[in-house]
Amino acid sequence: MTRRLSIIVLLLLATLPLASAPLKDSKGKDFWIAFMPNAHSFSVGTLIVFVTAEQPTTGTITYVNRRGQTINVPFSIATANAEYRLSIAYQDLELDGYDYNLRRQNDEETAVRYSMHVVSNEEVTVYAEAREQTSTDAWLVYPTDVLGTDHIVLCYSSDGEYGRLRGGGFGITRDYPSQFCVIATQNNTRVTITNSAGRSPTGTWKEKTITLQAGQVYLVQAEIRQGILNDDLTGSRVSATKPVAVIAGVVRTELPRLDENNASRDCLIEQMPPTSTWGLNSIIIPPKPANDQQLMGPTDGPRYRIIAAENNTSITINATQRLTLSSGQYYEGILSDPKVVEADKPILVASYLRTSQRAGAANGDPSMFLNPPTEQFLNTYTVINIEPDDRSPYYTQHLITLIVRTADTNAVRIDGIQPASTFVPVAGTSYSYTHVSVQRGPHTLTCPTGFGVYIYGYGVAESYGYIGGMAFERLRIPRVQLVVHDTTAAPGDSAAIVVTYQGVSDSASFFALGIHTMKGELAWNATQFIPLPVEGRHTRSDTLLLPIDVNFDTLKIGDTLYRLPGRIVLGNTSMDSVYLRSTSWYDAAGDSMDIVTDVDNGAITLSKICRDTAARLFDPDVAMQSMMIDVVDVTGRAFTTFSVEPPAASRDVAVLLRQHGVPAGLWFAIERRTTSHVVHRIALQE
Repeated sequence: MTRRLSIIVLLLLATLPLASAPLKDSKGKDFWIAFMPNAHSFSVGTLIVFVTAEQPTTGTITYVNRRGQTINVPFSIATANAEYRLSIAYQDLELDGYDYNLRRQNDEETAVRYSMHVVSNEEVTVYAEAREQTSTDAWLVYPTDVLGTDHIVLCYSSDGEYGRLRGGGFGITRDYPSQFCVIATQNNTRVTITNSAGRSPTGTWKEKTITLQAGQVYLVQAEIRQGILNDDLTGSRVSATKPVAVIAGVVRTELPRLDENNASRDCLIEQMPPTSTWGLNSIIIPPKPANDQQLMGPTDGPRYRIIAAENNTSITINATQRLTLSSGQYYEGILSDPKVVEADKPILVASYLRTSQRAGAANGDPSMFLNPPTEQFLNTYTVINIEPDDRSPYYTQHLITLIVRTADTNAVRIDGIQPASTFVPVAGTSYSYTHVSVQRGPHTLTCPTGFGVYIYGYGVAESYGYIGGMAFERLRIPRVQLVVHDTTAAPGDSAAIVVTYQGVSDSASFFALGIHTMKGELAWNATQFIPLPVEGRHTRSDTLLLPIDVNFDTLKIGDTLYRLPGRIVLGNTSMDSVYLRSTSWYDAAGDSMDIVTDVDNGAITLSKICRDTAARLFDPDVAMQSMMIDVVDVTGRAFTTFSVEPPAASRDVAVLLRQHGVPAGLWFAIERRTTSHVVHRIALQE
């Protein structure tokens, strides 16, 4: 480990009480949206944004279209829980993926400005939908204030096909890749992408770093070619120096893949929450099926995936099934009954609606939606069961699934009314669930305690699905453990204040952030320890403050992060604490990172002290002898030198200093020297 240390002294500032921060949730005033590539067999696609609010508000939706025009669309929600809807042609804003026929990159792995920015005067909830006939999905858009810098992607595998082309020869006949995109919310955002597949249409690569400006989007797609038809970008990691939005899914897919000749396909889209908001517990409820669903057999049906943030994540499903996942690794299962998932490290869970068009069943299609951890349940939601076309509705079924504490099922309200449906207990938990059929449009849901909400619907070869909302409290910010080691010595002994690194709660996230620098502040009683060389100025009373700035290239458990050499001085107590506080962490470019620091603060213990009220040059039991005393200020500049003969050592120091013209009210370091060595150094203020 290499280190560079710089030390200065600052004034001690009073710590002011902070007001409790408001809950971070899915409602907000600022949102960023991008629309990933969809399959446009019919070329009638639209991109739709839905906005609802708990109180009247106005706002603006801004985007730059492919003609380079900046479009500003004002919107207004006149009454509480009303809905605003904006539709634009997909050609105006949708990202354009890799073209296998022309072998053209288009927007894939290129920084482009095709994003949408929603700004409101009051808090709103925003949903987005990518719409094409028989290829549609929607998602909950997260507000900018809950975005993070570390994300792991959860999507689905590519659905590709290689065969004979219409014009003769062979090539890619179906190119529906797994994909995700990153939206920068601030200028000069450096984004490092780790590609779980290790390749893309641009070539073989495991990791790359790009810089994005506010509003720019970066699309990554899996490669599709002969022999590589089902690459999955699930497990890819996105680490940024500033908060970003990450959206993931697949262009279009059959789900599950059982019989492609008797199956519809659909796009999958969902926004990824930052890993700091992932939880340890999730309850996965099978969605209520479409009215005409017909399963092909025991392996057919909706699916779920669990992905881990850290290595050696131990997961239990329904208290019986146990598995261990590494960082970015996922498990996929059939969602035939409720699943109670518990983990010892952060996980993310998603549910997937199944394909239709099997056994003559027309309704439904694949859709992807996340399952919020129970730790992030809210007690109130404003949601929309979407319907893009009021005149010719796409969807014939609109549903809400609720996961509620069993003791509070009678207190749940949808639009102020208790739902008439029956709640079913979830075995092994204190929760119950129910499916409620509702009308399209906005709904308000409330309960005295936190509960989970899934919103979804079905039409002919159509579906949509997303969570109703969630809290985005940062449950899993990496917590670094530092130790300030204890020091025990006699006055005059050489010593050092030592800080070591003892580990981190989320090593994968910590190192993915590219942590390079730690800054903090050491504070201790300066009558007990003076650093060598003496630097800086006194602050107040007996407290000396030294901000520290430490750079490192690696960190291993037990590494010395910081060492401050010095000398024990006389002091007037047998023990006093050394505090490390105000710590913050930065990457190599100087951008701050989300890290919590737990410090085990140390102490300086003097093995011998003066126990009377006067400050002495010696301990009383030290033999008297002739000596020279150098008086310097705490910047190390010499002030005066004088000799002292026995029995002067027993005199009060302040009196001795005044006799030699040393002014009161200043800090001094005093060396008591014999002919051969420094015995000790003290710092005093009268």
